[in-house]
Amino acid sequence: MLNGYDDRTDIGFGFRTDAEIAYDYRDRSQQQRLIQQRCGDLGWKVPAMLASVAGDDDFYFDRINQIRMPCWSRGRVVLVGDAGYCVSPLAGLGGSMAIIGAGRLAAALERYPDDHASAFRHYEDELRPFVEQIQQRAADEGMSTMCPADEAELAARDREIAAGHMGW
Repeated sequence: MLNGYDDRTDIGFGFRTDAEIAYDYRDRSQQQRLIQQRCGDLGWKVPAMLASVAGDDDFYFDRINQIRMPCWSRGRVVLVGDAGYCVSPLAGLGGSMAIIGAGRLAAALERYPDDHASAFRHYEDELRPFVEQIQQRAADEGMSTMCPADEAELAARDREIAAGHMGW
């Protein structure tokens, strides 16, 4: 993936595996070798992208995770958006979920103006089913959309995009 801006270009490599990859999160050269091993034989612009990754001080490598919080509040603190229910980078709904969550929290605080514990409980009870549905969809469909495993998944993804059905 290449994202161009006025003064820079971000390069992203994404791949999926059937099993967990063992790596040292502190060892950049090992991580860069891992990417080279996984993507080095690809064509297109990949060789040039790999060459620029090798000398990049802004290199970052990690796996995509989805953490599901058992509770979004404690005491007088409540979490909204990615802090409480990040869908995942595979869904692309972080901003929308934060706006929806902030609106639901505001409505709950208005409903229970003198009882933050009830407001927080109402906010979570009302929003959690929707959040869990989006999180599950990201887990089920996100990887095949962003990193198709084979030609069949790639073709299915491309058909969905062409038909305009990729909206989360």
